[in-house]
Amino acid sequence: MQEQRSQINTHFPLDSLIIKPDDYHDKTPVYLLLHGFGQRAKRLYRQWGQLFNQNDFLIIPNAPFPMPKKKTDSNTGQSYYQIPRAWYFYDNLKDEFLIDYEFPSELLAGLIQKLGLASNPLCILGYSQGGYLAPFVGAKLAQTKHVIGVNCRYREDLLPAKLNFRLDAFHAQEDTQVDYQNSLASFELLNSRSIAGEFYTWPNKDHELDEQTNAQLMGHIKDYRDLLVK
Repeated sequence: MQEQRSQINTHFPLDSLIIKPDDYHDKTPVYLLLHGFGQRAKRLYRQWGQLFNQNDFLIIPNAPFPMPKKKTDSNTGQSYYQIPRAWYFYDNLKDEFLIDYEFPSELLAGLIQKLGLASNPLCILGYSQGGYLAPFVGAKLAQTKHVIGVNCRYREDLLPAKLNFRLDAFHAQEDTQVDYQNSLASFELLNSRSIAGEFYTWPNKDHELDEQTNAQLMGHIKDYRDLLVK
């Protein structure tokens, strides 16, 4: 007997860190930050919160799918659960999605609408799994001006032929989790479609972020801030 999948429209709760400037309006830049697989919003805020200034509107959602992990407290012996999150699920062995990019993209586009930010210029910054997802979210929102993916691969085989925003990538050359050469090859295919953007290499770096990579990201965000404030 085979399982059948149904598409159901329903209300879905989404928890986010939202940092609003004191005086924001429909021209205030909005930055949507997407964490990696098995992470949460607070971790990404600790890493990237300092990249922005007090006039920026930051939205850092938890991914929709919990992945409970049972742990034991080393001091008390009591059991508890850590609940990291995932944006989607992909089976590498079968080369197929269990949950693809469509649901989280729709969810995040809906969040922007729900917060009344549909007219604000938007930059999406995604790390690892969040970076894979970022351009799919950007493609659903006409206000998107800039997408930056970090240590991820852009799925050029699934993205629209044309994108209405600048698409940049930063990738550590010694990344042991997301293959650097595959990431570069995918970006070059996107570049051949005349999609605006650049691929930046971090030599002698692995998948995890550090102060040096974050400082370079901060500089890049500042360099391209004009995309959001024209």
